[in-house]
Amino acid sequence: MGSREAARELVRLAWPSILALLLDQVTGLTTMFFVAALDDEYLLGSVGLGAMAQNVFGFSLGMGVNSALSTLVSQGKGAGRLDLCKLALEQAQILSLLVAVPSMFLMMYAGAFFEAVGINQRSARDAGEYVRGTIFVMPIHFLSCATRLFLRALKLPRPPTYVSLVVALFHPLWCYLLLHRLAAGAFGAGLCVSISYGLYFVLLTAYVALVRPAPCGDAWTPLPLGLVKRRLRQCMKPLEAERQATEAEPGFRDYLCVALPSAVLMWTEWWVYEAMSLLAGLCGKTALAAHTGTSSWLLIVFMVPQGLGSATSAAVGHAIGAGHSREARSSLKAAAALILGICLLLGLLLCLFRGAAARVFSTDDAVVETMNVLIVILVVFQFFDGLQTVLEGGLIGLGLQRGASQVKLVSMVVVRLGGAYVLAISLHMGVSGIWVAGVLGMLVTVCLYARLLRRCDFELLASCAQQQLTQPLPRHAVLGADAARTGRRGCCGSDFLASAPKAAPRAQVSSLHAAYSTEKPSSISKVCATETEDAFLRRYGGRLLGGAEAETAQGTADAVDSQNFTPILFANCLIIGLSAALGGYDHGAASGALQNLVTLRGLKIHGRLGPLLQGWIVASAWMSNIGGNLCGYYMPTPRLALIVAGIFEAIGSLLTAMAPQLWVLILGRLINGFGLGLNGVAVSQYISEIAPPNARGGAIAVQETTFVSGAFVGALVGQHFLRLKGGWRTTWGLASPLGLLAVLTMLRMPDTPRSIYRRAARTANEQRSESPEAAQRRLMAVLEAARRDALSTMCQIRGLEFADAAMLQELDGIERTYISELNLLGRAASASGSPSAAGTQEWWQEELPISQIFKSPVHLRLLLAGCAANTLPALSGSEALLNYAGQMFHMVGFGYPDAASLAVSLYGVKLVMAFPSFLWLDSVGRRVLLSYGLSGVTASYGVAALGLGLHSPTLAGVGLMASQAIYQGAVGPVTWIVSSEMYPSDMRARGCAIAAATFSTFTLLSVQFHPLLISRGHFTVLSMYALSAQVAWLLTRVTVPETKGRTLEEIQDEAFQGRLFRRTSMLEASSIFGLEPEPDAAG
Repeated sequence: MGSREAARELVRLAWPSILALLLDQVTGLTTMFFVAALDDEYLLGSVGLGAMAQNVFGFSLGMGVNSALSTLVSQGKGAGRLDLCKLALEQAQILSLLVAVPSMFLMMYAGAFFEAVGINQRSARDAGEYVRGTIFVMPIHFLSCATRLFLRALKLPRPPTYVSLVVALFHPLWCYLLLHRLAAGAFGAGLCVSISYGLYFVLLTAYVALVRPAPCGDAWTPLPLGLVKRRLRQCMKPLEAERQATEAEPGFRDYLCVALPSAVLMWTEWWVYEAMSLLAGLCGKTALAAHTGTSSWLLIVFMVPQGLGSATSAAVGHAIGAGHSREARSSLKAAAALILGICLLLGLLLCLFRGAAARVFSTDDAVVETMNVLIVILVVFQFFDGLQTVLEGGLIGLGLQRGASQVKLVSMVVVRLGGAYVLAISLHMGVSGIWVAGVLGMLVTVCLYARLLRRCDFELLASCAQQQLTQPLPRHAVLGADAARTGRRGCCGSDFLASAPKAAPRAQVSSLHAAYSTEKPSSISKVCATETEDAFLRRYGGRLLGGAEAETAQGTADAVDSQNFTPILFANCLIIGLSAALGGYDHGAASGALQNLVTLRGLKIHGRLGPLLQGWIVASAWMSNIGGNLCGYYMPTPRLALIVAGIFEAIGSLLTAMAPQLWVLILGRLINGFGLGLNGVAVSQYISEIAPPNARGGAIAVQETTFVSGAFVGALVGQHFLRLKGGWRTTWGLASPLGLLAVLTMLRMPDTPRSIYRRAARTANEQRSESPEAAQRRLMAVLEAARRDALSTMCQIRGLEFADAAMLQELDGIERTYISELNLLGRAASASGSPSAAGTQEWWQEELPISQIFKSPVHLRLLLAGCAANTLPALSGSEALLNYAGQMFHMVGFGYPDAASLAVSLYGVKLVMAFPSFLWLDSVGRRVLLSYGLSGVTASYGVAALGLGLHSPTLAGVGLMASQAIYQGAVGPVTWIVSSEMYPSDMRARGCAIAAATFSTFTLLSVQFHPLLISRGHFTVLSMYALSAQVAWLLTRVTVPETKGRTLEEIQDEAFQGRLFRRTSMLEASSIFGLEPEPDAAG
């Protein structure tokens, strides 16, 4: 099929859906017009409020449960498997009836909920009455949604349109009778909706049952009675059901694993849209009215891309199910081209007639003026919104809802909702900020959707889907050998990346998968499952979750899995990240707690808290931080270091909160800082040692995200207690239970594989008075036990039940490294026959002392590279800006309350950038990110200085925000990565400790003297940090090598072979430091 034929097919499928959606909007608007005609000032707003509750608690749940039909039915129809289409419909209908029960319960108490959140009692009561009027129709409306989606997936969009037209024509009659003749009020308005939806169900069911369009004769059923009978029969005859296991049908778990990601796609955008209205209400009455009018136009315009997106999912799903990859690609390209043209046309019309469009909904001049601005933003918004809707339809047709749902969560919740709060509330942009954040959210969505589709292998997905759906096989035949051993099931895209690590068809979201098949040769299933999993994980799953795309093909699909960022590894990184969150909390809470202490006191202090004393209160934690860093130098394992760190943090925070005098406060800060310093050494070391090389950046990004999340929570707590006397005690004291929680979680975590080998080597060295032969035997036994423990730990941490070839290869590299560092004096003694030598043999050489590190050019250069990376936060001004965020925003012209709010927003911006950073950390080189990031930080300081020169606090605040956003996205995570992977095994703990101490020292200087720097003037602060950021850029170009995609052992080997620093800079680093990266005796 060519592009023109695909475009004509899409238009044929799209226009009935667009018309049906418009008719549904007409039905809702008709109700509102009749309510408005009653001249009740409360009733109209109450019905609108009830409609919002109806959407959130009712309609969205039903649509979400049925959303999997767009994938399952379209692919099943493309493959000619109408029996699977019917099965999916029956499962959707049963789940719809089950979900209707809690939905009705929630809607029953909607009025009480509105009263509880502070809404006017009359409005809350009327809204509750309206919702109660719609409760009766929920079950049958959910069944109608299932039938409508089923028909559209079969490429039969016209029957729902005809029925919608009839319902729209009769709806004014119900409104007139119930609202004007019977005066039923809000409850009557809800009954009108119920009657219309009930009529829709009756007419649509009757049409399909009587007319029986071609595919529906065998596939459609009004109620899921057949599936219920089959399930009951199996329950009543378990033995017979067991004998018929090869004919078993896929269960509800299989369906839900496709439906839930699809539902998340819908719920996220729907609920965030409703949240935007709540934010607009905080911006004032005029802003809310303008937002409501603009949103009404958006709903009308959105019908076009929504209908085209539905047509795209059906066309792509049919093509994939039939095995026609070219048709799927052509349909997607044609849909993108159509929506671009349509959105350009709609945008042009809105822009030209925006004045008239604004006056349709209001005659107030202030509202019209605001709407004129919002409609201009709407023109840009609907362009990206339409494009992302069509791309999302293509992803649904391909069966890649899981990746799309992750993208939607990031872009909608973090970027759109979080950005709306920052722009509209914190930066006082008003309702325009809400729509600007919407544009940013849609832009991020489009970019990430395009990335997913670009990395998708259409040919492989189509061939596997066609094979699985046209050659049915017994359910158990789809399991590979490993899955058969574990007894795990292959199911309809359900396992994804999280469950059944060894099940072959885990990633088959692209087809109805093996569970929706019933008979095929095992050889075909094995090859197809392996190819599908490999395509999904390498081309889509690994990229999305942070693992770099495999550069070379692995022998099996499992080889890809162990080297990617699996959800179990993600969860373990989150657990370890609790320790990092403690450090972030202290960062975020410091500004608010210090400001509360300075303004409201609550502590016995003689005199006033001047700049030096303020700096000392904050910097005392950083001074002891250096001691904690250096103590990490002597810790045997990073796990033990994290446990000890949590204990010190809990004690220090509790002492700080209970301090009666200043010296006790500083003592508590010192103890807390010591724990934070120990924490900073161990967290990155632990994560770098458990993460595979292709996912190390993603794992470190989780650590950075938890750190920033802790900082964000700390800033929120600091702002909340800002005006309460003694609020600084609560702010700093809350870190104590967090410290205890970190200790408890780390007690349940295992040691890292490299720690296990280090402990084994020390164990091998315990018995010295034995013969060389006995020592050799003991060494082999110890290493064999260490290998078993290390392998078990790697499988546990990465969520695998069995090791694969890639994991075994990685473990071999770790083992070779530690064996090569064993000082085999026993072998020399055996050769010389010297009993004294044999008696003094040492199998394990501990980490190099600092004197040998400085004598070894390679070790010294690696240490300098790690230390250079750790100076970046201080040199770029990031740490000072975080610890004195409120003071910095006050410096550029904001009042103290606004400055405190902006300080919280600053951490929100950092969190927005930290959360998706795993998408690019393993795809882009370390040096590239550092170079562009530090250049962007310098430019942002320039923008802030320009804002000061123009007497524009807003522009200056944007510059400060941008500096932290760029730093967090490109510089901050890389400093953690480089400092954790740079050091060889014979100096890893000490290298991390020295680098962390360097970080703490520079941060201490920055934090201590920042108040004095502010006193010299704001231009001095910005120019100094801009200059130091450029110094940091030069330092990274000269000292930091590229380590992307290498294991820790490969980095070590390349360093000692003189290849790691070969392309460090355009200048030879040796000309600056006098060091040559040649192999040396110590290496």
